[in-house]
Amino acid sequence: MSRLGDLLHARLAMAAKLNRTQGLALRNGLQIRVSAAPDTLTLWRNDGDFSGEKAEREGRVCARHLGWTDYTLDWEQGEVRRFLKVKRGEPLL
Repeated sequence: MSRLGDLLHARLAMAAKLNRTQGLALRNGLQIRVSAAPDTLTLWRNDGDFSGEKAEREGRVCARHLGWTDYTLDWEQGEVRRFLKVKRGEPLL
């Protein structure tokens, strides 16, 4: 597993255990909030552009490192910035 995958899995496990969101700040400036039940990543950047295909690609990379094959990408507008929500899909069975 990759370093990013390890970090995201650890935050997701902690979020599930504590029933509270967990934060993660990457060296490249990407901020990630990890929530469980439902499994969700919220991504944003405090500085620079965070929009469009480049941001969505970052969301897909995070989902792939978690092993998620079924997920949705949705944009939300906060008071100060836009957030990208990556939500794991529900199993069919």
